[in-house]
Amino acid sequence: MTQAQILEAFKQLSSEEKLRLVKAMMQLMTENHTEGSSTAEVASLRELQTDFVYTPQALAVTDHQTQLMNAAQLLLADYVDDPELTGFTSLDGEDFYAAG
Repeated sequence: MTQAQILEAFKQLSSEEKLRLVKAMMQLMTENHTEGSSTAEVASLRELQTDFVYTPQALAVTDHQTQLMNAAQLLLADYVDDPELTGFTSLDGEDFYAAG
């Protein structure tokens, strides 16, 4: 499998599957690099692995952010082209706080 194919397949995974896969990959990297690697490299990999904590709360935030991003993408055309939503942009150049 090529890197491009792996990345394309990765995009198709759910957030939970992505998190689990990344965690497993970091563990494999740590195991494979302990022999023949410097102490600093091993410590760095272990620190990354320790920092990467899978929690349902973190997953919920990730899923929520993904849903918000998808919704924003779907509505972007409306906010750019719909005259009912862009009608007040003609006032953008006016000084809102001008005395008068």
